[in-house]
Amino acid sequence: MVETSVIIVGYNSEKYLNDCFDSLKNQTYDDFEIVFVDNNSKDKTKQILKKYPEIICCWCSSNLGYAGGNNIGVDIARGKYVVLLNPDTKADKNFLKELIKTMKSNRKIGACQPKILIMNKPELINTVELATNYLGFSWCGQYMEPSVDAYLSAEICFASGAASIYRRDVYEKVGGLDTDYFMYHEDTDLSWGIRLLNYKIMFNPDAIVYHDYSFGRNKNKIYNEEKNRLVTILKNYKLHSLFLISPMFFVSELGLFASGFYKEKLKSYVYIFKNIVNIYDKRKFIQERRKVPDSKIVKFFEGKLKFSREIDSKGMKYFNAVSNFYWKIIIKFI
Repeated sequence: MVETSVIIVGYNSEKYLNDCFDSLKNQTYDDFEIVFVDNNSKDKTKQILKKYPEIICCWCSSNLGYAGGNNIGVDIARGKYVVLLNPDTKADKNFLKELIKTMKSNRKIGACQPKILIMNKPELINTVELATNYLGFSWCGQYMEPSVDAYLSAEICFASGAASIYRRDVYEKVGGLDTDYFMYHEDTDLSWGIRLLNYKIMFNPDAIVYHDYSFGRNKNKIYNEEKNRLVTILKNYKLHSLFLISPMFFVSELGLFASGFYKEKLKSYVYIFKNIVNIYDKRKFIQERRKVPDSKIVKFFEGKLKFSREIDSKGMKYFNAVSNFYWKIIIKFI
């Protein structure tokens, strides 16, 4: 048996794999295995994996997405802890040692995120947490800010799916990643579920990984982000909380329509309508197992939206002013 399993899901990721695997081979911690799940790549991934016979491989016949691929990897894995790691990353040599140190420090820690830096600009932050607004929007916390040595280990809102460690039994209690999401917001939903079971999510600044990340938007991304955001809040909030956030929720929906992605928004509503029974069943599963009230979770939520500067606007500033004011009022009643 091994203590830790590193799960990497690839899809036409050939240009990243050597650097990713080699960085793991150089770890100062050695009680781990690597499980690679390939989502039916059409590139040279198989040829590259022949150079790493120690890696456990699973070759999928179709693209199962981030959630489906990682769930398969966890099923195969033997470790007490599971690390979900994107293939477009390189890990510092103490990456695993530091994550394990945090997990062993307290049994109530369900997950821990490293400090994730931008690969081609390592002096800048990719994310220190998956920051989340009370309306379900998530973004990279402190994106593009200078990386400093003053960061402290701390409890954070949610853990980024790009690189984080999870206690395996907690991952399984939550039900793993929701495979209906396919891509985007699965990490938000997973972290929310971990918190509902009364586990902490931590940040360790001494665990470092470099991520080839850049902000981007397209219609398919907007659709998947929006449908999954809606599913996430419908599943995880108490009905009382959903009622309280509803006024600003409708304001934000109108704003999204005005942003020009109205077709993607309409598609997200159609998805919710068609899958409402399935969403209700998942909600029932979560609500029956929750250990804490919403008040214990929403204290980590933001009143404002702090997206990338690429989408900053005067309209966003007005929305944030109203949204933050409203949040300061209703959080007292959640």
